[in-house]
Amino acid sequence: MTSAKLYIQRSEWENAKVQLQKELEKHPENAEAWYLLGRIHFEQKNYKDMLDAFKNSLKQSNQFKTEIDKVLLSVWASNLNKGVDHYNEAIRSSTDSSIVHFNKAIDYLKTSIMVMPDSFPGYRILALTYYGMKDKDNAVVYLKQALERQNDVQLGRILAGIFYERAVAAKNEAANLEGDAKTKAIESANKNFDEAIKVVENALKVAPQDPNLLAILNDSYIGAGRTQEAMESYQKAIIADPNNKYVHYNYGVLLLKNLNFEEAAEQFEAAIKLDEKFSDALYNLSATYMQWGAKMKEKADEEVKNDKTKPINKAYEEKFRKAKYYLEKLIEISPNDIAAWETLGMANTILNYPKEAKEAFDKADSLRKAK
Repeated sequence: MTSAKLYIQRSEWENAKVQLQKELEKHPENAEAWYLLGRIHFEQKNYKDMLDAFKNSLKQSNQFKTEIDKVLLSVWASNLNKGVDHYNEAIRSSTDSSIVHFNKAIDYLKTSIMVMPDSFPGYRILALTYYGMKDKDNAVVYLKQALERQNDVQLGRILAGIFYERAVAAKNEAANLEGDAKTKAIESANKNFDEAIKVVENALKVAPQDPNLLAILNDSYIGAGRTQEAMESYQKAIIADPNNKYVHYNYGVLLLKNLNFEEAAEQFEAAIKLDEKFSDALYNLSATYMQWGAKMKEKADEEVKNDKTKPINKAYEEKFRKAKYYLEKLIEISPNDIAAWETLGMANTILNYPKEAKEAFDKADSLRKAK
């Protein structure tokens, strides 16, 4: 031990290691020898061997625990800070140099995690590093591990977003498959939708009114076919963020799919109040009134089918007039929208405006030919 300590004082690390290893062969219970061996590995930046030596020292006694904790904290902080620096540099850099910095960040951050495996910051930045590299498989691994240690809204958004993207991709793939392959793709989609929902529900414990989280939750419910839960989620989202036109719009789309025309119209109108030039909302509002009017007309026609003397209830015309109004608003914003012109032509036909109907259909045809 005396020789080992002298070599350490002179920074002759290899000679010191030889002496300590001889001591430990004879006395493996020597806590100080293990501690000193760990210090040498620290000086040589052999952090895995350092950890093993420190663990063996602490197995024998806690005599050097204070010193060991200080070294571990130093290694953790140094590597974490270097990892963060390289991550930040990668974000600022061009593609080629960013890869170099991302890889350096990974090395430093993995060391910080190895030294303090229960510390949240290393996992957080490591997850963001892999995400920045577009390595989503590894990003998922470390996002999960980070969230096991601390509920972080940003990481929750990212992880839920990855699961949602995977679900949509699998669902789209399933549309072009048959048999067992189709079944597996659908199962994969539903599994990823469910994973996204779980992640969001956990993140909402921290940020219950976060509009981005609520949007992912809503879309995941819809993708998974959990319509009632989606309805409830949108209602919460509107309370949380009443001035978000997209929340009103997306809720309106869901209501329209479920043929709830009255409430769908209310949501699209709310979106348009927030943005008068919101073309998608204008189109879907006109579509709502067109479908609503068609449903009312079908019912009115059925009522007089067996009684030609009974006057037809033309209350449906009001819905087609509203559709016409919003289509004209849409065309002011998007004069080359073929679908808008065609739908306007249909509305005018039903309302018995033959001249306006012809003009609308002709305009749609001319736009189509000009493409």
